[in-house]
Amino acid sequence: MHRKGFERRMHRFVNSNAYTVSRHDDIEAGKRLWIVHVNKPAPLIRWGALIGDCLFNFRSALDQLAFDLAVANRKGQLTEKEKMDSEFPIFHRRAPTKRDLDRKIGAVHPKARKLIEGMQPYGRKDRAALKYLDLLHNFDKHRTLHLVVGTSIAVSYVGDMDFEFINLRPFKHGDVLARVPLASDPKRNQDPSFGFAVAFSETGPGAAAPDVTTTLSWIGQHIEKGVIPDLLPYL
Repeated sequence: MHRKGFERRMHRFVNSNAYTVSRHDDIEAGKRLWIVHVNKPAPLIRWGALIGDCLFNFRSALDQLAFDLAVANRKGQLTEKEKMDSEFPIFHRRAPTKRDLDRKIGAVHPKARKLIEGMQPYGRKDRAALKYLDLLHNFDKHRTLHLVVGTSIAVSYVGDMDFEFINLRPFKHGDVLARVPLASDPKRNQDPSFGFAVAFSETGPGAAAPDVTTTLSWIGQHIEKGVIPDLLPYL
């Protein structure tokens, strides 16, 4: 619900001419440039809260799953320490040790434990969704709301355009989004069309992640399709 709410807000914002593009011909350099203009700031506080809620709910779903797996395996007979320490482990900086897994998921079924160990993102690019969930959630929980910036996510055009440069990264006001050699015909007026979204700030842990809506959807789908189904038989 929060993820869909954020997507609707983001699309309304982008479609309100928050970001526009103008063409500039640099005759001296022989280049045609398309420059982005940031016409209004994103509502950072409101969006930061929505993003934080999404991340919290994703993380809570995993932790509750780990707890339910322990309850199912022990038929409800968990010690107070097992209850307190129960947590879905996410290790992306190093591999988990036996002690790490004993503490967090020691009460779950051995086969479920093996599956969870194999789901760890450490050393695995195909499981990076859990890595970014851990990084972004911990940042949100301990520091501040997530800041977002505009980003170009697509460019479309008709015919041939000999692009020397296309920026599909976060931008600031006045940045060049694309560059081509200036056409010999100065009356040529073809312009590409740019698609916009918002990305995590380049100063935070989401700097290398895709745009925010893609990242949140990526994390959610990984949990729904890559984590939960394999563990359901042990509940």
